[in-house]
Amino acid sequence: MAAAERLPVSELHPDLVYTLAAAAPLERAATVLDRLERLERQGGYDVQAAATLGTAATMANAYDRATGFLRHAAAGLRGQCRLGLLAQTLVSLAFSTVHTVDWETGLPAVAEAMRLAEENAQPRWLTGARIAKAQFAALHGDLDTALAVIGEAERQGLSAAHPSNLAFIQITRGLIGLAAGDHAEAFHCVWRVFDPVDPAHHPFLRTIAIAELAEAATGAEQRALAKAASERLAASAGASGAQLTRINLAFAHALLADDEHAEEHFRAALDLDMSRAPLLAPG
Repeated sequence: MAAAERLPVSELHPDLVYTLAAAAPLERAATVLDRLERLERQGGYDVQAAATLGTAATMANAYDRATGFLRHAAAGLRGQCRLGLLAQTLVSLAFSTVHTVDWETGLPAVAEAMRLAEENAQPRWLTGARIAKAQFAALHGDLDTALAVIGEAERQGLSAAHPSNLAFIQITRGLIGLAAGDHAEAFHCVWRVFDPVDPAHHPFLRTIAIAELAEAATGAEQRALAKAASERLAASAGASGAQLTRINLAFAHALLADDEHAEEHFRAALDLDMSRAPLLAPG
């Protein structure tokens, strides 16, 4: 990472922003977000740069920032018939719109990504598209579809294993479990993302999963595990600039707090700006 920052390129070069997000998504989140905001205001980036910046934004949990870059990239790639990169971009767009609850953009992106990834023989991105489809179905309350699609994603993912897909499959199964009221199953699935010896372990995606883990935790043992995981994650996240990371941690702390301090933690969580994280916003 230090070597990348010494290169004789602008600090706003899309490849440098991407490298920082990929190498240190927690530690350099504030820097990545600052540069994304400046590039967003500046404009003038081409299709390839937009795809790179959109992906960098998703890596830093800045899904709200990602959508604009990714929509721009998808439109351009579609016009250029660059279908392989278009499938990847649409999967990133779909995941972003799950978090911003943008059904009108997300559902067509999922459908197109699935079609293109299958036609182009891109198993990693087909799995990603199925995960996003299952998440949308779970959020919509269509649990039968969610279970069927995540089952397809899991079967595909085992033959084309990718760390983030394996983690997202368990996060999605946790979401389905919570929607079905099966907290034990939800905790079992999401805990795999936190377990260092599990193939689904993913250090960064714990920032996505922590609030879900806290909600799923019932009983003293699970709550103790979730609280310890939350504290470790908060220590490593530090003063992360990613709003979604701060919100997830805040709600995890509130859900895991004892009765005496729960209201205080919930008030602190609700005081955060959730305008760019409507999935977690109350009401």
